[in-house]
Amino acid sequence: MPTALVLCIADPAGNPRPNRMIRCLARDFQVHVVSSGAASLPGVVCDQLRQTPRSLGRRLAKILRLAIRRYDGLVWTPQLRALAAKHRALDHAFITVHELRLLPFALAIRRSGRLLFDAREYYPRHYEDILWWRLLYQPFNRALCREYLPRADHVVTICRGLADEYERELGVHCELLPSYPAPVACKPQPVDPSRIRLVHHGLASRSRQIELMIEMVDHLPVNFTLDLFLMPSEDGYLGFLRRMCATRPRVRLLAPLPFAELVPATNGYDIGVFLVPPVNFNLRFALPNKFFEFVQARLMVAIGPSPEMARLVHEHDLGVVAADFRPATLAAALAGLSLADIERFKHNAHRAAAVLNSDQTDALVRRIALDPQPRIPASTPS
Repeated sequence: MPTALVLCIADPAGNPRPNRMIRCLARDFQVHVVSSGAASLPGVVCDQLRQTPRSLGRRLAKILRLAIRRYDGLVWTPQLRALAAKHRALDHAFITVHELRLLPFALAIRRSGRLLFDAREYYPRHYEDILWWRLLYQPFNRALCREYLPRADHVVTICRGLADEYERELGVHCELLPSYPAPVACKPQPVDPSRIRLVHHGLASRSRQIELMIEMVDHLPVNFTLDLFLMPSEDGYLGFLRRMCATRPRVRLLAPLPFAELVPATNGYDIGVFLVPPVNFNLRFALPNKFFEFVQARLMVAIGPSPEMARLVHEHDLGVVAADFRPATLAAALAGLSLADIERFKHNAHRAAAVLNSDQTDALVRRIALDPQPRIPASTPS
């Protein structure tokens, strides 16, 4: 059986896009993984990237390299250099890369196989709302994109807004690979009018301004509640959110759910909420995993006017799109709903779940991975 290599930073056992990629490729390939986590997935051969201690000296050395734009030491760690010979000898038939910093490694070891880069973000403007990121990491990401992206056989991204920017600024064509989850067999649950349950899950990042969703509950009728399942990301931010929730009995901050349990565990809720202002380019065109996980959980969706999500909400009649990103505006849209409205949106999500799932995206990945030609025409899942 030919081999496929999946390169990512986080453990793919809990990272949706590489996780789906591994499960898709396992139908046709022996899958090897290089990641910083031990991939606890059956049948996968894993090389674990060691996490180096984040000492003050290492941090300062990294900052210096970024400041003077000496990027080689940031891309080529000693362990990656050691792994290069091993994986070049394996001559993988297909390589997929889920982290920009690993793209130079993938290109160095690639021999005859095809290479796909998953540009799940627009890397040159990833955290452009943060000054230190713009000063240090933006030149780094731009340099990697300009040098290495054109050398990939295929580049995929999550939505049209990001694809257009890659084409406009870098001349790189992207095929669309939305973050559709695996289909889940469940049904919409009845709505209890005495307790309408809102849910949000994901990364607790300051850029996402999770506090706005907490403040939104202040403007909602007393029968609305909000549960947040958040993964810690930045020092102090989760504590700030916890203090906000402590004064609001209708808002709970809960431990993050395991990736495999997200959809079943949230099926009992009524409304999935994502209110995130466009403080940077990627958030402007946000089309996150959680949006499609809300659909698979058969939830109504409530969002701000984020264009990529709004298009799908309107197309499938999934819920409400607020006129702006103020908490009170989305709260007013929710407060104006009848019980029948919420139930209708949940049943519409049930229909959409049959379409917005990984069966479509798996077909595109397999076509790319198994095609003997170096490139294929673009294909866009609906």
